[in-house]
Amino acid sequence: MLVFSKWGIMKWILAAIRFIFLPLKILSLIVYGPGTPRVAGYSWYNRAEYEKMARSAADKEMLRSYDEWRENADETISSMRNHGLFVVKVKIKSAELNRWLRENNLKNLNENREIFIGTKLKQFLDDPTI
Repeated sequence: MLVFSKWGIMKWILAAIRFIFLPLKILSLIVYGPGTPRVAGYSWYNRAEYEKMARSAADKEMLRSYDEWRENADETISSMRNHGLFVVKVKIKSAELNRWLRENNLKNLNENREIFIGTKLKQFLDDPTI
């Protein structure tokens, strides 16, 4: 006599459902690729905001010219996209950045600006309402 537990039956039902939906999963992988898209944030400034931020930056190697930064940013974003990343341009206001740096007792350095951008990107991804 064969005895099935409730969990044994559930495993068989789950396996059957997976088998039934396997063609849809394969089609989805073909159309959308594996997994969810990788998202990256990149700081985005207008000329005035960049110049304000650059004046308060503690980085010695920082690009001081907006035109240099913009050219570098466009190339970097293009490269990131070519490597399969979905890049979100995170608009930065220098006053907001400087307030966040003060609140977190941080200097205006590249690594701290990256943390700020990550924080803003996470806020957007958690609630993307406009």
